[in-house]
Amino acid sequence: MKTILSISAIASLLLLGGCTSIPTVQKGTDEYNELLNFKPVSDKAVIYIYRRLNSDHKGLMTTIDIGKEELPTVSNCVVRHIVDGGQFNIEPNGMGLFAIEKELNVSFPSGSVNALELKHTARIAVPNVSELFLRSTDELKKAINDENLCLIDGENI
Repeated sequence: MKTILSISAIASLLLLGGCTSIPTVQKGTDEYNELLNFKPVSDKAVIYIYRRLNSDHKGLMTTIDIGKEELPTVSNCVVRHIVDGGQFNIEPNGMGLFAIEKELNVSFPSGSVNALELKHTARIAVPNVSELFLRSTDELKKAINDENLCLIDGENI
């Protein structure tokens, strides 16, 4: 019996440890301040994708499809991604078999800095909804400050 409990405890710790290994940028560091400067990249588009505290599916990494890329998002965090500029039909990948995924058509030219809010809504007996909202960098800054959202450089996940 002790062996089974020991194995269960070790397996639980390994699972929990794997879930917390997303590298966030520490507040007050040079990297944190650089990410918050919202600097453009001349030959690429910069996209900040965030999920607020009121978005469901907390603790789960989800993705959005933009062009041929699948970009990860993390609950209660802002993730900065750098992509080729262009016209996009962006689709959030919802949770659940019949999830409703509300797409967004946008233009993110090279040299632009953009902010997207991803909101997941879990519902009982009807399909879950995942939708994207185009936001300004001022709205993003306010969300970071008001909700203490963590920052992640998308190159590190």
